[in-house]
Amino acid sequence: CMSTWKRAERRARRRPRSILRIGPRTHRRRAPIGSEIGEARRVAGEASMYEGDVKDPDRFETATTIGDVFDVIVTKAETVPEEGTLRDAVDAVLRSSTTRKAYVVDGDGKLKGVIGIETLMRLVAYRAGERPAGVISFFRFVRDMQSEGVRGFMDRSKPVTRETKIVDLVRMVVDEHLNDFPVVDPDGRLTGEVNTQHLLQVTRSLFDPRT
Repeated sequence: CMSTWKRAERRARRRPRSILRIGPRTHRRRAPIGSEIGEARRVAGEASMYEGDVKDPDRFETATTIGDVFDVIVTKAETVPEEGTLRDAVDAVLRSSTTRKAYVVDGDGKLKGVIGIETLMRLVAYRAGERPAGVISFFRFVRDMQSEGVRGFMDRSKPVTRETKIVDLVRMVVDEHLNDFPVVDPDGRLTGEVNTQHLLQVTRSLFDPRT
């Protein structure tokens, strides 16, 4: 019995230490090549979601509509309710680094008008010029902005839809000196905004060297 126990002990001591080691080196396994290809395809598929539904994003076509490049060109529109104040409009414009407008909507989200940064800056110039300079006049200016409604200052907007062609947006930028466009659905509800920066993004292929 003793010899049997000793033989078992000797066999245990002769076992390679590597099989008793527990750690990342022992349990690290390389994934099969097939699964790596599947993972690469999954990641590529997720990335394509952010590139927009564009058949050929490197080639601009005159028939392209806003709907064709919706995910690329349309961004979130900053809004203010009809009963909002000018201060609300200022805060809405400042929330975005690209927009120059605050869109006025009703309780159903339907577009009613727009307050552009040009209108707000004219108010700044007017109010800053009519009051004496000083800290007190600045706080009065802020107080007035918090108490005045947007209805008396909003302008009419020129909405576009998913069916609007990109070339028509370019024409309005050039001929009507517009820079941002509210996008609405068939019921007139605001769904987003197109600005000239994103418009240039989908037309940049026109500047490629001609071959």
